[in-house]
Amino acid sequence: MKRKLIFHIGLEKTGTDSFQRFCKEHHGLLKEHSVLYPTKSSNFFKNYNHAPLVACYLPHHDFGLRSSGQAKTLVLQSLTAEIDEDRSDTILISAEHFSSRFGDMEIGQLACDFADYDCRIAVVVRDHVSRLYSAYSQTVLSGRGMTLDEFCDEVFHPHASYMRYAKTILAWERVFGRKNVSVFCYLPGKSMIPVLCENLISSTMPLSAIESYWDNRSAGRGPTERLCQMDRAMARMPMGSSSSAGWLVLRYARGGIAKALTWLDGNVAGA
Repeated sequence: MKRKLIFHIGLEKTGTDSFQRFCKEHHGLLKEHSVLYPTKSSNFFKNYNHAPLVACYLPHHDFGLRSSGQAKTLVLQSLTAEIDEDRSDTILISAEHFSSRFGDMEIGQLACDFADYDCRIAVVVRDHVSRLYSAYSQTVLSGRGMTLDEFCDEVFHPHASYMRYAKTILAWERVFGRKNVSVFCYLPGKSMIPVLCENLISSTMPLSAIESYWDNRSAGRGPTERLCQMDRAMARMPMGSSSSAGWLVLRYARGGIAKALTWLDGNVAGA
């Protein structure tokens, strides 16, 4: 009998970071329920997700994605070795970048490489409006001084699939089969950890202090607008000797300012 392998593919801004950190920190508890969340192989990013596995399939270097720097064959060998050493019935792989970076070619390659397993796909969707604002906030927090209109032009471009849920889900269904793709609904302000644990790990798994797992919080609209103005001002600053020191100080302080504004706003738009 084939061992089950679950790919939790996102979507982004649907509580993926929180669930991944929970799985890493409760690695032993998952093992008690015969679920392996690989953390030793080169496909695992040191924080908590499997972004390097995604990166090794891409035909180009994605600067927004953590990579191990290794060829796909080596990444797969490392992952397979960790899986083979473990006797768990289920392997759980999680990276929201599967949904945002993979197209038909990459999904097909993934299916071929893991054909020895009973592969299942888990995807979480979120209402478009709150996800759009949450994604925009995170974009500004990362340092891109985009207006909301500019961001919408980018994510709603005809060739972009970020906000086109049906397109993403159908691509995975074509390769793995509709019966093997499970779709869950994200509710703003609610943790996805209990839902994903119950459906992907075990309905009897004890959960404690899950409210502490709320990562990658988004700022409210007020802080986002103020940070956007700061980013655009920094982009206009010349980098001559007279302004370099001020630019560096502002850049260094920016992360703390972002956190402070988010905390003061008291508006958690999602993870």
